[in-house]
Amino acid sequence: MNPVEWVLGIPYNRVTGQRSHGEMTAPDEGGLSVPSLVDKAQQLTQAEAHKAGTDHQFVESIPLGPWTSYSLLNDPKHMAFVLARYKFCARILEGKQNILEIGCGDAFGTPIVARHAKYLLAIDTDERLIEGNEERLRSLSNIHFMQADICKDIPAPIYDGIFSIDVIEHLDSQLTKPLWRTRVSV
Repeated sequence: MNPVEWVLGIPYNRVTGQRSHGEMTAPDEGGLSVPSLVDKAQQLTQAEAHKAGTDHQFVESIPLGPWTSYSLLNDPKHMAFVLARYKFCARILEGKQNILEIGCGDAFGTPIVARHAKYLLAIDTDERLIEGNEERLRSLSNIHFMQADICKDIPAPIYDGIFSIDVIEHLDSQLTKPLWRTRVSV
């Protein structure tokens, strides 16, 4: 989005001189030209320009999960490391159709990976976390949550990608062999 769009909230295509998304009115047919947009933008106060440029970001707030809240209050730097790990996973898994996250916790970074997948199943052993995730992230239709223990239950189907952040090192490798043998496609 260019600065004129930010200030005025009007999608504008610099190349064609037309408004974007929906009504495409040419400047000579009553639409706003770049000079008239700039003139209008220059008439705004800084506070008005800030409001116009940020109104779209004021959506319904989503509360943080319990572990993320704890990190924010006690170790905020840890949140940056966790998000970096999710970003890395998202890059590696980009274009995959079905993804499994093992040990999602309170799903702080799960939406980052989900943006690149058709379907993401996030599992955890703690029912409280799963219930909280389902409530908090209900608007994200491609993320599904399930209480499961991969040492006992192996969620179907076969996945294009499986990831786990800060979990897998805590599991007994002998107990997790069935997962790797039957649910990971190569």
